[in-house]
Amino acid sequence: MADPALDRLADRCAAMAEALNQRGELSLAVPFYRQAMALLMARRDRATGTRPQPLAPDPAGLALIQEVDALQGDAVAAAGSGSLPQDLQDHLRALGDELCLANAASVQAVLRELQQELPSPESELLGLLAKTHLLQGDLASALDHYQQALQLDPEEPRWAVNGGAAWLACGDHVEALRLLRPWARRLVLVDDPTVLRALLGNLALAELQAGHVMEAARLRADLVGLAPDDVPVMDWIEDARLWAESGCHEEAKTLLMALRAVYPRHAALLQLLAETLEACGEYRDAALVYRDLLRPALSGG
Repeated sequence: MADPALDRLADRCAAMAEALNQRGELSLAVPFYRQAMALLMARRDRATGTRPQPLAPDPAGLALIQEVDALQGDAVAAAGSGSLPQDLQDHLRALGDELCLANAASVQAVLRELQQELPSPESELLGLLAKTHLLQGDLASALDHYQQALQLDPEEPRWAVNGGAAWLACGDHVEALRLLRPWARRLVLVDDPTVLRALLGNLALAELQAGHVMEAARLRADLVGLAPDDVPVMDWIEDARLWAESGCHEEAKTLLMALRAVYPRHAALLQLLAETLEACGEYRDAALVYRDLLRPALSGG
């Protein structure tokens, strides 16, 4: 049976190997050639129904495959490292674009071989290796690689953001906050909108798990302004309802007001906002929201 993700990776590895070969980077080309051949053999075996061959040149060195969802705020495509050849920067970026659960073990095998050929550790490669571990459920190895990447490049927010996501997946919001809070005070330095959204989203979740509901509400409100189309509206409305029911009315109001600015006609949102404003004693504002909610019915719309 065809596997489009693995087939695309085989073609990508072959193209990477050829480009590096033409530049005379033979030692760097070898891992890509080797993996392209392994994937092509697997493609042939799938087509003929024969027993599949291992996709990685060194299967013993791979983590056990476990199916997990990609974590929130996971690594963006590699942005390049100044000490790497431009071609290799592009290849790492391409591998990041192709990476998914189906090909994570194969990408990991390429990266492990490539790592041995490089004269010194590279944060981009370590970050991408961490992502392959995340996709396979090996959170401890992912954390180790993110920490190594952060030590090599402490001014790169992606490693803190993704390390925080991995700590959250491990159930440790304290370590997540330790990584993420310093960057929350340096948001002006995070110029990639994808990384910024991931930072705020992961930090909001960590603050919420720590019991800091207002801080989580403010961070989510910021996220609404940054990426309104990516907001899980119904989930956040339900969270606000739970906050209000537990007495966190101001926190619920903060989130609901931000959502209302983007979704001014959302009936469930307006209903909960009106009730929350009323609970806060803000009767005039509550009445105005109730009026907005009732306007379609009163006008016969």
